[in-house]
Amino acid sequence: FDYAVNLPGFLEKTGLTILMTNYQARKMMIIAQRNGEMDIRYKNFERPMGMYTTGNRIWAGMGHLIWEFANF
Repeated sequence: FDYAVNLPGFLEKTGLTILMTNYQARKMMIIAQRNGEMDIRYKNFERPMGMYTTGNRIWAGMGHLIWEFANF
């Protein structure tokens, strides 16, 4: 996975994590930084689609279901 050299620092400074879904690959990609290094994880889901976030919760459309992720 190629990324801009300043991405880990940006994620650290802003406290952000990037979440992406890929419907065809059936994956959710979680991009964060830990101790100045990239932490990239892939999670398998059946037909992942769009996501919505508010506060410390994320809702993700998975085919005919909506999953809620909280307190992570």
